[in-house]
Amino acid sequence: MLKLTYSLLLIIGGLVIGQIIYIWSKRISEDNIQKMNKAIYIIRNIAFLGLAPVATLSAFWIVDLSSISIIIVPFIGLGALVLGSVSAYLLARIFKHNRKEQGAMFCCGSSSNLGNIGSLLCFALFGEVGFAFSALYRLFEPLYLCLIVYPTAKTFSIEKKDERNNRLLRIIKDPIVLVYFTSIFVGFILNFSGAPRPSFVTNLNSIIIPLTSFLLIVAIGYTMRLSKISNYKKEIVGISFIKYVLTPIVIISISLILNLDEIANGVLFKTIVVLCALPCGFNSLISTQMYKLDINLANSCWIVTTGLLVVVIPLIWIFIG
Repeated sequence: MLKLTYSLLLIIGGLVIGQIIYIWSKRISEDNIQKMNKAIYIIRNIAFLGLAPVATLSAFWIVDLSSISIIIVPFIGLGALVLGSVSAYLLARIFKHNRKEQGAMFCCGSSSNLGNIGSLLCFALFGEVGFAFSALYRLFEPLYLCLIVYPTAKTFSIEKKDERNNRLLRIIKDPIVLVYFTSIFVGFILNFSGAPRPSFVTNLNSIIIPLTSFLLIVAIGYTMRLSKISNYKKEIVGISFIKYVLTPIVIISISLILNLDEIANGVLFKTIVVLCALPCGFNSLISTQMYKLDINLANSCWIVTTGLLVVVIPLIWIFIG
């Protein structure tokens, strides 16, 4: 229960602090608002490019990767994202949405908060092993977002299409994606080399992992806009159903069929349970803003699904026992 309370406090506290900073920034000069936006950007990059790679590398260094069944984990994570994409788009068609609304629904279904909230929960509940498994689960997430979600979101925009770029080249050049995959790869190499990990790293990760998630959650809280939620009730209910009912039922069933509950004393299965029941990710907002889709719809779904964690996390805790 202490781990559960700790996780909730860190998530809620980060969101509240971020929102307080945003409200305060609106009351000061335009020049200071720009400085605050730049500060949030710097904080996000410190977390993504500085702290997260260290935590990911060191977690993969010691996790038990001997079971061949672990290979399927990234594909399960990818399947969960694809299921969200297809379900959200079909739901938008049922609602008879226009193109911008369809695009926003697609973006909400396609992105889950695996990195910030998911990784934090897995570390808080299951330690470094859970954190490493969470990175494995989301291994294909950057590729799916860049190669599928963003280009598809662009097709829903009424704006004139930009000239084509090499999508794969853009991914390779993205420093966040590059650092993320490099840290996993180096962690794998150290793991299979048999080199002992220094004992102080465990204590270091107990600070780095929560701090990384907290900084990113504060940045998320800074971007929250609460004004339009009441206009999108059925969309919110639909996306919440996809995130917290449909996807967990499908992914948990597949995991049990594949006997993933027998790996690492059940930690892998418990990690998957946590990661398949998460709110809309920050990328749902970025993609809708980038292609001028219905940002109010995406923002509303993002805020409410994130808020529902207060109820969902205790239910997950009860389920995993």
